[in-house]
Amino acid sequence: MPGYSKILRSLLIAGLLFGSVNAYGQTVVEDNRLAAGHYSRQEWPESIEAFRQLLAQYPGTLEASVAHFYLGEAFMQTDDFR
Repeated sequence: MPGYSKILRSLLIAGLLFGSVNAYGQTVVEDNRLAAGHYSRQEWPESIEAFRQLLAQYPGTLEASVAHFYLGEAFMQTDDFR
């Protein structure tokens, strides 16, 4: 059907422009902002959980690379060196 190709093309362009989207419609950028917000407010358990979720949902992204670092830093702040 001709309408499907336009829809697929639009979805592809949106994916390229806005990054990966999770099941809740959030992008990797939004999830990264959430995790970084917890980190900046020194909410260590929330930060750890948010960075873990980001890593699980968006492996291989640039944000995941940075999330590994901040996840480790958050564990350091809690004196949890697992």
